[in-house]
Amino acid sequence: MTFIGKLFVMINLAISLLMAVTAFGLYASGIDWTDRAAKEGQPEGKMQGLRKEIDDVVARLSLAEGSWKAARQEVRKITKVVNGNPETEEIKGLLVLEDERRKERLWGDGEMAKLIGGQDQATKDPTASPPGPDERRRKREAKARDSEDQVSRVEYGEDANKIPIVILDAGRPKMILAESAPGLPLMTREVYEERLAKYQEKNTELRESLAKLVHEDKRLTWELAGGVAPVRKPVESTPKKRGLRHEIAEERVKRLGLIDEQGITRALEVNVAVESELILKRLDALDERILELGRYLKKKHNIDVPAKWR
Repeated sequence: MTFIGKLFVMINLAISLLMAVTAFGLYASGIDWTDRAAKEGQPEGKMQGLRKEIDDVVARLSLAEGSWKAARQEVRKITKVVNGNPETEEIKGLLVLEDERRKERLWGDGEMAKLIGGQDQATKDPTASPPGPDERRRKREAKARDSEDQVSRVEYGEDANKIPIVILDAGRPKMILAESAPGLPLMTREVYEERLAKYQEKNTELRESLAKLVHEDKRLTWELAGGVAPVRKPVESTPKKRGLRHEIAEERVKRLGLIDEQGITRALEVNVAVESELILKRLDALDERILELGRYLKKKHNIDVPAKWR
């Protein structure tokens, strides 16, 4: 036998052993897909377990089907005994209640939209579109939405025990116009938001004007009292000022000094006037004495003396 023949024989043997091992493994760990019952040492077949699950589901199907049929009924009547007397009560089906809940939810969403944008936000025609925010704002500025911007509230009554109860209208709460105060209607949220925005704008302008006035007051106080200039972060190069009060005090001291100087000067003027008067009197006496001497010289020595020497 040639070498190639021997090689093929060995390959065939190896493949045969591999297939035998694979077959034994599949046989040992295989799943029983039959419907045989469980035996000692052997589990039941896979189909047997599935049949049991199907039987359980079929047993519960009647209960689910009964609930489903009851839910699809529009109205069903039940009889119950109250105080020994049988009473019949009509109960709506679950699907009917779900449909009604959808309608009531749409009604509730419409009422919420009214609280935000006004009475015209919940239209009866589903194809009609309510006015948008810009249109509502323009009408509101033109004073043409006072009636639409009023919101409603649930009307309450009182039972025999004076307990507030909701008054129903066709199965829904009866709505009436709400008031924030006696005689003052309650408006939508948009109205109060616009008012708040205007008040905030006015408040901002007022705060800016107050800030300017405060800065002006600081500046005038600085000019009046002096000191460092009113800046947020003073530094060494921040200008300083004496202040009007300090200058006024210095001027007052100077004025008092001038008054004292005027008093001294007035006293000196009085002294000078008195001394001048005395000197003039002495000059007059000297004039008279000179005239007497002139007459004497004229008489004794025949010497002419001028009448006035000064």
